[in-house]
Amino acid sequence: MATRKNTAAKKTTAKSAAKTVAGASSKSTVKAAAKEASKSTAAKPTAKRKTTRKTKPEIIQETFIEVGSEKILTEELVERIKQAHKAAGHRIGAIHTLRTYVNLEERRAYYVINDKAENKYIEF
Repeated sequence: MATRKNTAAKKTTAKSAAKTVAGASSKSTVKAAAKEASKSTAAKPTAKRKTTRKTKPEIIQETFIEVGSEKILTEELVERIKQAHKAAGHRIGAIHTLRTYVNLEERRAYYVINDKAENKYIEF
């Protein structure tokens, strides 16, 4: 019977030893993690702080032409001129200058692209 007690005692001491080894390894892991954390926090105060700049709100700019009770947005007028230029077989990306002359009496917008006056217009 003495051998059974010794065997049981050896098993319990082996289990407790395994627990202490596991506990020691987790404690060392915790200590190592704490050291790494303290190193990383120690480096942060020496770094420059980022300053945040206040951005200006975007300005919305729209120009309308009123003809009678109708309103025409100039950006839409320019877009229609570009589409007419594209329909004529030209590339929109090739436009360097665009000048628009609005004639309210005729309800036409004459345009000159890249300083080539060709008497082209769109009706609105």
